[in-house]
Amino acid sequence: QVSCLNEYMEGYVHCPPYDNTYIDLPFSDFDEYLESLPSKARRSVRITINRAEKKWKLKPFSTHEFSRWKEVAHRLQRFVCEEHHNFRWHLPLTFYDALETHLKDDAELLFFFKDEIPIVYGLALNSPESCQYKFVGIDPAYRHYHAYFLLYYEGIRKAIERNQSRIYFGTSNYEFKEKIGCQRESLHGFLKLRNPVLNTMMQCYVAGMKIMGKTVEYT
Repeated sequence: QVSCLNEYMEGYVHCPPYDNTYIDLPFSDFDEYLESLPSKARRSVRITINRAEKKWKLKPFSTHEFSRWKEVAHRLQRFVCEEHHNFRWHLPLTFYDALETHLKDDAELLFFFKDEIPIVYGLALNSPESCQYKFVGIDPAYRHYHAYFLLYYEGIRKAIERNQSRIYFGTSNYEFKEKIGCQRESLHGFLKLRNPVLNTMMQCYVAGMKIMGKTVEYT
């Protein structure tokens, strides 16, 4: 399909971002989803969930009250930004206020708590057909509880319960996501700068990135 666009994109550079990941959900419940996984992956998921529930007493909590929980989500996401030295995607507090105003019924915050302490969060955007997890935040002091992985399992469970047919998990951590059944979906992007000199430089840059097997990160 992308090749068909080339004749209309003269002067643009095709520079696809990282692949997206998704799981199709033709399952009646979470147990049926688990049965679809290879035995090693299925065993790993069950061990993680059992340990979280029975040994560590971690509890999931979901909410549409974005303004009430925005400071907690903002703080947890900041830890991830600090770890990667990248604050481009650090959502401002006003973002959560906007969610509550415009998307309260179509978005959701998912937390896991240790006792009374929120240790991880994810943001889900929902439609009748699909669910998309876009952002996460983790308190590094509680990383040994593996609550990051629990976000995925709980997200899949909730999507199946909502009868959604697909769940998206973003453009990173491919090795883990493929173990839990994710497939990759190619994304495509075209760039063109108004300044012809800068556009030529950008074309060279993108070509060099492709030679090195890297992709262009979008902001």
